[in-house]
Amino acid sequence: AASSDYPLRDVYKRQALTPSGIACKGSVIGLASSETGINYQLRWNGSINIGAPVAGTGSPIDFGPQNLSGIYTVMATNSHGCFSMMSSSVEINPVPVSFNLIPSGTQCQGTSLGIDGSEVNANYVLVLNGNVMVDTIPGTGSTISFGPQLTSGNYSVFAYFTATNCQSAMNGTSII
Repeated sequence: AASSDYPLRDVYKRQALTPSGIACKGSVIGLASSETGINYQLRWNGSINIGAPVAGTGSPIDFGPQNLSGIYTVMATNSHGCFSMMSSSVEINPVPVSFNLIPSGTQCQGTSLGIDGSEVNANYVLVLNGNVMVDTIPGTGSTISFGPQLTSGNYSVFAYFTATNCQSAMNGTSII
């Protein structure tokens, strides 16, 4: 029988993707609910299947973390091969490249800290002891210096894109 002989009910279109709307690289994509007897296929940029179809259980479905930037959708298919696209999508945005904190390791008081690269449209935040934001510097496309650090503690850096707030940690830590 032709697939049009067995159309999927509209209920399959109402399964909400999670997270909804916009997310960052590494976000877990799933469905808020699923239906038994339906297979759900995660798709990237409209036509590329990601992984194997996941069978509906009547509960939420987890497709795992996704690392390709682009638009993700889900296609539901029944046992007759009829399919329907979910009515929502998720846009995965990139995170900043992880550059190296320089120098890393144990340092003397007054050592200048920086990173060995940066991206335009990203902000770089120097953090003390995991929760005190010391300084924020916009990316230039080259190295960044946060200057000499006089306060003892454990320093790290994270970056975020100003347009999406997608963030990543830079490599390494420095102990002053």
